[in-house]
Amino acid sequence: MFDEIQQGVMLPKTPETNEVCLKRYGKWTSVLRGVYREALQKGNLEEIYAFNRKMGPEIQQIHRFAHAQEHSGLYAMGMFNGAFIAMADMLPQRNAEQIFNIQMAELRE
Repeated sequence: MFDEIQQGVMLPKTPETNEVCLKRYGKWTSVLRGVYREALQKGNLEEIYAFNRKMGPEIQQIHRFAHAQEHSGLYAMGMFNGAFIAMADMLPQRNAEQIFNIQMAELRE
């Protein structure tokens, strides 16, 4: 996936390439969500930290590129959507942990 992102086209020029771009980013988003969710469930975040460090320069390049485009509002909408989905994915795990901790505290008392 990292290689694909480095080589990927970031600006579709036709409706056909736009469709390819949407599918590509949709696939990458799905993979990322799955990897992050699995890491949270296992409680092993080191692989995610390593991946994030590796992806940092690529994400910054996408960020700079998107802000320079005529329709950078679409990028802002995508960022909002991404943050919302990330939080929504983490909440069930965190909620289960919080309930468990509350129950354990009650048992200790």
